Parts: sequence; C-alpha cells; structure tokens
Amino acid sequence: MNYLLVSHDPYRKEKAIKELVSKFPPDIRQAITLNSFHADTDKIEDILLEAGTMPFGNGHRMVIVKNAEKFDEGQLKAMSTYLKKPLETTTLILEVETEPTRAKAWEEIKRSLKTVVLENLTGNAFDKWVSNEAKLLGKDIARDAVLLLRQLIGEGAGQTIKSELEKLVLYVADQPEITRRDVETMVGKTKDEDIFELTRMITNKDAKGAMRIVSALLAEKTRPHEILGLLAWQLRKYYLVNNSARVSKKEAQVKIELLLNTDLAIKRSSIDPMVALEVSILKLCAGF
Repeated sequence: MNYLLVSHDPYRKEKAIKELVSKFPPDIRQAITLNSFHADTDKIEDILLEAGTMPFGNGHRMVIVKNAEKFDEGQLKAMSTYLKKPLETTTLILEVETEPTRAKAWEEIKRSLKTVVLENLTGNAFDKWVSNEAKLLGKDIARDAVLLLRQLIGEGAGQTIKSELEKLVLYVADQPEITRRDVETMVGKTKDEDIFELTRMITNKDAKGAMRIVSALLAEKTRPHEILGLLAWQLRKYYLVNNSARVSKKEAQVKIELLLNTDLAIKRSSIDPMVALEVSILKLCAGF
C-alpha cells in the first residue's frame, strides 16, 4: 500500500509514519529501510530508483517524499508511471500540506494511493493532546498553561509544541506540574517579545525592521502560519484590548482580518507560505 499523507503539521506526519511502521510484522519491521526525499530539491529519478529497488532478503523499503505538492508536470508523470506498477516491497508515502487538486497527473496519482488526511487538532482535542504529550514526558500541565501554549504557538504546530514541552520538562526539574508561569518564562518571553517588537515595527511602518524580525523568527523554525497567528493575537491585544490610540478600531480589525485571511489561504491552497507571510507584513507596514 502506498499513501498520500495530508497535514500542515510535520509532527503529526511523523507520528503517522511511525504508526504505519508499527503495523508491519516484527521481522519485516526490523528490516525496514527508511529514506526521505524532498520533491523540490531531489531528482525524481533518484526517488523512483530508490522506490523501485528490491530490498535484501526479507527487507522492506519505505520511501517518504516531503513537499510532494512541489512536483512539476514532468515529475508527476514519472511518478504516475511508477505507481501503475509499484514494487510490493516498497511503501511510498507522498507528504503534502493540502490535498492537491491541480493537474490531471495528480488525479491519476491519487487513484493509486490511499489518502490519509490528518486534521489539525483544535479546541479541547488539542488541549487533551498537549496534556497527554506532557504525561508521556512524566509531567502534568495546568489548564491555563495549555491555553497559553495554544496562544503563543498555535494549534497546528505539533513539533514546536513537543519541543517546547521537552524544554519545559527540563526547566521544571522535580516539579510535578508545568504551570502558566513556567510557559511564560520559557516560551512566552522570547516569542512574545519578538511578536510585540514586530507589532511596533508595523505600527511605525518600518518594513525593513519588520522583515528582519520575521527572518529571525523563521530562522528559529517558527512556521509562517504560527507567525501570522501570533501576530493577529498580539495586534488584537495591542489595538483592541489596550485601546491603542495609534490606529482606529476599524483599521485594527482590517489588519487582523488580513492576517487571518492569509493564514486561511496558506492552509487551503498551494500558495507559498513564506511569500504569503512576507506580502502580508509588507502590506501592513504600507498601510495597504
């Protein structure tokens, strides 16, 4: 069986692949060769060579192709040709952020794959997941601490949440529960300060300063949709809750709506997330 794995969250994709591996019989599971490729940087010939190579003995190959939505028409046709007669000893997994709809070749490819859509965890489901992840690391986490993590990082960033939980566990040491204050200290301080400074740059129409902060956040592995969510939250707090006199309530709402619409566009289409983020920041700085 070969798969199309659809999710914005790299962490959830990784967990889904581990679950697929766990379903193999123990003797095959121990002999699995796992190889990852990137559709936008690796040659399709290398991907298909790996997928079409017989393993040794009782082995099995698992070939993962990340960013598969980046395949061009020629690559899609080559992939479609392979999938008409795939190797049974290879499990091919094409990872995408949103289910592709363009090109006839994609339609042919999807008919040869089992599509698995991993919906983003939201609300109570997200909170329960964070609590469970904390328990797996040996700690409880307070309800208000979970809510703050959601505000600061966003619901669609499982890998980032997991990384921050691991840091928090080390930080609290023998303390049995992660508190809101712990999250404020370890997670909120840096990101909140960066987003606040980004808000200030936007208010001052300092495009260069704003882009410098965005670049720093991206370098720290903060994903574009996380930046958009955090910025919308900060703008709402800065302009609407604290009643900043720098802009009218209507203007603030327009700015926030731009960010939210950009976030939706990233999640629902093949638009480049970084380009969409940068265009939104520049529009906000220009007053669009």
